[in-house]
Amino acid sequence: MTKIKEPYDSPLRWLVESSPSTHKPYMVDLGAYNGNGECQCKYWQCNVGPKGKSGTPANCKHIRIARERFTNWAIQAFKQHDQNQKHDKKELGI
Repeated sequence: MTKIKEPYDSPLRWLVESSPSTHKPYMVDLGAYNGNGECQCKYWQCNVGPKGKSGTPANCKHIRIARERFTNWAIQAFKQHDQNQKHDKKELGI
């Protein structure tokens, strides 16, 4: 499986491959439905989506993968701009 480490066209939209055997990517929008997310996969569209659209948090494996990738991406992005990171542990008394 190819690990996509960058957002697709916005920080909340990611392409996530279905499985190593198919390599079919699905678009995941983490911001949809009040942050519960939306996926193009059949499982989400047929089973999970109706719950998510009604406001009940529900997701599929692609949404979970996209959330993990978003978290890792965001941590790295914020880390680059964190002014406090420049202080070493001795300065902070740690």
